[in-house]
Formats: sequence, structure tokens, C-alpha cells
Amino acid sequence: MITLYAVTWRADATTLYDSGLDLLADGDLAMVVGSAPATTTREDALSFGRTVEQIASAVDVLPFRYGTTVADADEARVLLREHGSAWVARLQKVEGCAELAIRAVPPAADEKRAQSGAEHLGKLVSRSRLLNAAEGELGDLLTGRCRVVRRLAGHEELKLSCLVERASAEPVRSVLQEWASTRDDLVVSVTGPWAPYSFAADGQDAGVAL
Repeated sequence: MITLYAVTWRADATTLYDSGLDLLADGDLAMVVGSAPATTTREDALSFGRTVEQIASAVDVLPFRYGTTVADADEARVLLREHGSAWVARLQKVEGCAELAIRAVPPAADEKRAQSGAEHLGKLVSRSRLLNAAEGELGDLLTGRCRVVRRLAGHEELKLSCLVERASAEPVRSVLQEWASTRDDLVVSVTGPWAPYSFAADGQDAGVAL
């Protein structure tokens, strides 16, 4: 059993030969793989994430979800052949980019239990309006600074994933943090740059979809 970490360009994969991982190539692509751990602990998941980020710091990648495994190298090569054209198109979309993640949620002090159904509905409407307005502000702020901005599913909070040029990641993060400092009605966090998990698959799946 082997673990799948990421798909990258075959021409770039040679820079990873000293990573301690294996490379399987087919056509224009290469798959980064390694031995599957015997356990599935939190530390295993963290280690997987760190490894993907190390790879992404060196080359463009489509990262796999944690826990994606195949029986052997032959099966991995079959995946490369079957999904090659789709993965080439996705790699082209994320080329030179990383992901910044934005999370905004009303302060916990605003989460007092509603005393009636009408009050509960009113809170939901107010929250939705607040988050939608924040999304609009962020959309204006990020126009021209990000290649793609995607809202992830969820009604209780605003979660945005931003595909940004690697060279622009820190300046964009600074702009976002400055905006966050002006919002006393939202608790905002900005994390990354990460490997482009939210842009590696169709729709809003995180990680390469098989």
C-alpha cells in the first residue's frame, strides 16, 4: 500500500529526488508517493500535511486528500493515465499559485440563545446579511489581487479560499489582515499560503478527486 501526496509536472519533479519520496511519471505528469503509514493518527495527518506543503514550496502541485492510498505503483500509474488530461488542465490553472484561507464569524458574545423561533430566525437573517456583506467587501478588496476567490460551503461562517500568485501571497495577506483589523463585528483569521487544496478538484472538494 502506498500513499499519494500530490501530482506535479514531470519536468519539475526532478527537484524532489532528495525528498525521500518516490516519483511515478506518465506523460507530462509525475505523482509523488510514499509508503502508507501503519496507523491513522492525528500526527500521521499532520505529517502528511507538512510533507505536501514542503513539496508545494518547491513545485506546482495538485495535492491529494489525507488518506488517499492505492495498492501499488502500477495502480498509481493507471490513475495517472486515466486522469492525466484533467490533471494537466487543473495544474495549468494553479500554476505559480498558492492558497490563502479566510474565515470570518461573528464574535461568540453574539451567540446568545434565542428565546423564540422568531428571534432565532431574525438572528439567522442578520448573520447571513453580515456574512454576505463581508463577502462583497472582500470580493472588491481582492479583485485584481487574486486569480480566483471561492466561497466554501457553510451558513454559520464565511470561508473563502483565494488562489494567489506565490510572490503576491504575503502582500495579499497583509491587505486582508488590515481589513480584518477594522471589523469589530467579525472574528477574522487569514491563514496560508498553503498548497492549493481548494482548487485541485472540480467544485468545492478539497484535494485531488479520483
